[in-house]
Amino acid sequence: PPLTVSESMGSYMSSCKVARIHPSSTGIVRPETAKLKLEYGYVSDQQAEAMMHTLRASSEEVREASFRSNGLSSKGATFLLKALPKALELIDLSQNDLSQGDSWCMSFKRLHSLRVLNLADCEMGDNACKSLCEALGGCIVLRRIDFSGNNICYTGGAIGTLVRHQKSLTHLDLHWNQIMGESAKELTRGLLENAQAGGVLSHIDLAWNPLGKTCADESAGTLALLFRETRTLVHLDISKCELGAQTCKILAEGLAENRTILGLHVAGNEATVTHDGFLFPAQAVATSAPGVAAGA
Repeated sequence: PPLTVSESMGSYMSSCKVARIHPSSTGIVRPETAKLKLEYGYVSDQQAEAMMHTLRASSEEVREASFRSNGLSSKGATFLLKALPKALELIDLSQNDLSQGDSWCMSFKRLHSLRVLNLADCEMGDNACKSLCEALGGCIVLRRIDFSGNNICYTGGAIGTLVRHQKSLTHLDLHWNQIMGESAKELTRGLLENAQAGGVLSHIDLAWNPLGKTCADESAGTLALLFRETRTLVHLDISKCELGAQTCKILAEGLAENRTILGLHVAGNEATVTHDGFLFPAQAVATSAPGVAAGA
C-alpha cells in the first residue's frame, strides 16, 4: 500500500541520512491542490530520490507539475516523474539538462491524460527524442508540445510519426534545433498527414532550424501542400531557416491557396512578408513581381 504523508516524511528523512545530505526545504509550492511548483532551485539526484516517496504520497490530486530550471539530471527527472500520478495533465521540465541518457522518457508511457508537455532547453538530443516520441504514443490527448532548444537533428521523422497520430494537438514548438534534410522531410510529412487525418494544429514554430541546407525544396513542397489542405493552421514561424528564394517561391505558391494563416514569420530567409501579409521571395522583390498573401 502507498505510504501516508507522515510515513513518507520519515522515509525522506531516512533517505537523506543514508545519502548524507541535509533534509532542507525543497521549495515546493502548492498554490492549489491540483498544481505543484518546484522551480528555479537546485535538486540533486540524491535529493530527488529522497523526495520521491513523499511526493508520491502527497500528489495524488496533482494535475499540473512544474520542475522548471532546477538543475535536474536525467536520473533526477526519472525519480520525480515516477512519483507523479497517472492522471497528470501538464508537466514542465524545461531548462534542465536531460542529455545523460533516455531512461526518463519511459516514465511518460503511463501518463495517458497528459495535455501539455514543456521540455524547452533540455538538451535531450536525438536518442532521447526518439525514445520520448515512442513513449508518448499512448498520450492521445496532447494539445501542446515544446521541444525547442534540444539539439534535435536526425529524429524529425520520430516527431512526425508522433504528430501524425495526435488529433488533439494544437501547438508544436521545435524552434532552435538542427532539423534538416531527410529529417525535415519526414517531419513535414507528419505535419501534412496530421492535417489530412483531421488534426487541429494551429501553431507551428520551426524557426532557427536549417531547413534550407539540404532537401529544402522537398520539405517546402510538403509545407505548400499543408498550406493548401489545412483548415486550422493560423500561425507559422520559419524564421532563420536558411531558405533560398526558389524554396520560398514554392511556399508562396502553396500560400496562394491558403485561407487560414494569419501570422507568418520568415525573417532571415530570402523572402519578406509585407505589413499586408504578402510573401515576396527575394527575386520577386528585385523585379517588383506580385507576392502572395498569407490568409488571402
